[in-house]
Amino acid sequence: MIVNIGSMVCVLGAVAMAATVDLRGKVSDAASGKAISGAVVVLGGQGLKDTTGSDGMYALVSEPSAVGMRDARSSVAMDGGALVLSMEQAAAVRIDVLDVVGNRLRDIRLDRLESGSHRLPVLDGLRTNGLLLVRVSIDGRETSFRVLPNTGRMSVSVMPAARAAAVSDTLRVSATGYSTKNVPVSSYEQTLDVSLNALSVCNPADKTPDPVSVNVSNAYSPLTGSHQVVVETDPSLREKTIYRPKDLAPGKNYPILIWGNGGCSMNATDHTDFHLEIASHGYVIVADGNPKGSGSRSMGDVVAMGKTQIDALNWAIQQNSKPCSRFFQALDTLHIGGFGWSCGGLMTYGFTLDRRVTASIVMNSGLLNADQTMLDRMRVPIAYVCGGPDDMAYVNGQRDFTNIKTVPTVFANVGVGHGGTYYSDNGGEYSKFVRAWFDWWLKGDTGANGKLKFTDRSSAFFKSPWTMETKRLP
Repeated sequence: MIVNIGSMVCVLGAVAMAATVDLRGKVSDAASGKAISGAVVVLGGQGLKDTTGSDGMYALVSEPSAVGMRDARSSVAMDGGALVLSMEQAAAVRIDVLDVVGNRLRDIRLDRLESGSHRLPVLDGLRTNGLLLVRVSIDGRETSFRVLPNTGRMSVSVMPAARAAAVSDTLRVSATGYSTKNVPVSSYEQTLDVSLNALSVCNPADKTPDPVSVNVSNAYSPLTGSHQVVVETDPSLREKTIYRPKDLAPGKNYPILIWGNGGCSMNATDHTDFHLEIASHGYVIVADGNPKGSGSRSMGDVVAMGKTQIDALNWAIQQNSKPCSRFFQALDTLHIGGFGWSCGGLMTYGFTLDRRVTASIVMNSGLLNADQTMLDRMRVPIAYVCGGPDDMAYVNGQRDFTNIKTVPTVFANVGVGHGGTYYSDNGGEYSKFVRAWFDWWLKGDTGANGKLKFTDRSSAFFKSPWTMETKRLP
């Protein structure tokens, strides 16, 4: 629904602003009340960080900056329920309308909007009275408006996005000798004091049998990550194998990855180079099965198939909270990824339904039959990685990518067939993709090694040997 207007339209409404942050407070010992110096305070959603001084005080401050588009090339405004655009030259335009909880109500893509003035009634036909976000991108430059439709005749109040948005963020506070604390943040402008509990002391009666080391090594080049990697099984975790950085310690905050094998195999050392390479970059991987294990799990309902991965996640989170565990306070239990090959990709669908999961990768896989209900239940970013048209799962993966409507999604291919690059030197191209995707969504890397791999069309994943399609990426 696009209506061009013959005369220039003046720019109306407010220019959206980035969030103002003025978050301050004191970090202290929960038992004594004494200030804790050297505590690291991180505001995840804004990428702000501070370290407390001798008085235990921190301050996270960021001034707003304009992100609206009003330059020589274009201007954007809201007028009633319509977007008004003045274009000096033709450009690609993307418009999303979302409700307050992030559900996408309208998705408009214009590959080429001609120069001139345009009025786009983007809210027409929407039956909602709640606060909406209208997000506009012109050739990659983005601005947004918060709009409040009233009942009856459509009228719109335009507000600066940062002031209208409800804040939902997390303050992570860590200090040597203390348990890391994650504090919900509902306002960026407040005084927020945080008390930390000293690390508990291991009671010898709580110790469990020691893990069993697995003697494996990468077959080709040295690992590219900065961590040495340990492979082991644990008597308290049946039918699983762990790939992890050697340097475990409180405050390391390694994200947790849960893996499902091809063929639902229970051989957890079938992809050793692939897993070692990823773990060397600071991830703890729990792979399904035993070292050189035999047999396989049954295929069937993907919800049931995901339960073994959920059991592995439950174990990892429990270990993070146990003072006698080698994983005590070393894991990032807020950032969890699921991934799996072929049948393991189906397991990952079921695992992704768990609300603790942050992002997933379905590899050389896709639902065996079209199931829109299942795809609509996905609530976290999902990447599909296939081996090109010769991959027997290519059609299913492409279909699921096309049909998924709810989350940021990519569909990437390397022409290697269904076998992928799991057995290549350090996991080949697939391990590079996995690291970049999880570095973005689990570690918050928005630079060249994370987000830009998927949003900058000059990146390696948009070039040979890769092809990649994306949608709904922020």
